[in-house]
Amino acid sequence: MNKNSSGNPGVAGKPPFESAAAAPPSKRSRRFRVDVGTIVSAVALTQSLLLVSLGYWGSQRLVSRIGTSAHKANHDRTEDKVLAFLQKAESVIDAAGSAPSLRPAGEQSERTSELLWTLLAQSPELDSIYVANEAGQMLMALRYPTPAMRHIERGPQFTTPEVNRHDFALAKDLDLRVTVHVGDGYWGKSGPIHKLKDDGLLADTTTYVHCDTLADDELQLIADSGGSASVSPDVEMQMGHGTPATGRLLKHGIRPTFSIDVCSSNGGDMFGTMRTAIGMQRWVDNEPAVETGEVIERIGLTCAEVVRFATIDGANAAGLGDVTGSIVVGKAADIIALDDRSLSITPMNNPFGAVVYAAHPGLVRDVFVAGKRVKKDGQLVGVDYDKVKALALAARDHVMGEMPGASLGGGWHPDL
Repeated sequence: MNKNSSGNPGVAGKPPFESAAAAPPSKRSRRFRVDVGTIVSAVALTQSLLLVSLGYWGSQRLVSRIGTSAHKANHDRTEDKVLAFLQKAESVIDAAGSAPSLRPAGEQSERTSELLWTLLAQSPELDSIYVANEAGQMLMALRYPTPAMRHIERGPQFTTPEVNRHDFALAKDLDLRVTVHVGDGYWGKSGPIHKLKDDGLLADTTTYVHCDTLADDELQLIADSGGSASVSPDVEMQMGHGTPATGRLLKHGIRPTFSIDVCSSNGGDMFGTMRTAIGMQRWVDNEPAVETGEVIERIGLTCAEVVRFATIDGANAAGLGDVTGSIVVGKAADIIALDDRSLSITPMNNPFGAVVYAAHPGLVRDVFVAGKRVKKDGQLVGVDYDKVKALALAARDHVMGEMPGASLGGGWHPDL
């Protein structure tokens, strides 16, 4: 559970190459995407896994914790810097040769890795950059918590058995942890965990996202292998994945963790995720009593447990339990300070309950990432808010302008 997720040691300050899994040749066009992050973010989220934690509480502020699955953010990303980055990208590519093919898989993936790392090294204003194709493969260069190349995998529900075996073998060879989506919706009933077991691919370095429609014996297989699980309750209800598996995971001895999955259909913050998760599990626990009339005096899942899911349990699942997830001497100083003067959490009789039931991003006053203050007194450090808003509106207008018949207001839906 504590293997280094960044792979083997690099040479001369550069991380080792970690190739994407090979896949059947595709004639579909590849697209080069540069991830400049969400300009307004204090901490860029990556996978699934934003870790918010509770620390101490006092008369002025409540301190909670955010895990190092978030990338180290630099907030001085104005339009000029974005344009400067694009110029850097062009110069790096031109220097590498005449129009090299940037691909996350296949013969060109190693060359692509070199280009991505060179570009990231020359662009301190960026946290990560990646290249992806329409087959769903991705190769990413990132700085934080450890500079590394990462391969983003699929899983037994979304690819052929041959490609899936290759993906897992590659991750093992490179000493990488694996995250796969399983048990989401009807497809999740196809026995994905049994397929992994038959191929000898169950391991304690794998995190299984969703798990809603997995059978009980599949959850036990995960538990027996030492694997971890991540619940995305908002998306799971939005997209019809099934009832979040929080309580079922606990019954099988698996500590749930949280992930966001799709920010376009939820708020994208861990406060809302914690609240949705406990609310859904309370519904599951209370539902039998609706039919029988039984009076349930005690509910098993507590707010304190939910905070653990969002903090140290998430860090452990990511293989970072010795780096983050709790406020301990020697761990990374990744801290969020909440303002307890808000009426929404007054009086604070139960700090855990206040965070889970009533806290929201608007209460976040200060954020420290690896000891660096990236939000101060409720304002992101080094960010021109007016310019960010103008860029967001311009991007929205451009996208809408490319869609015939598109309109604002919520009534328009694209044809499928």
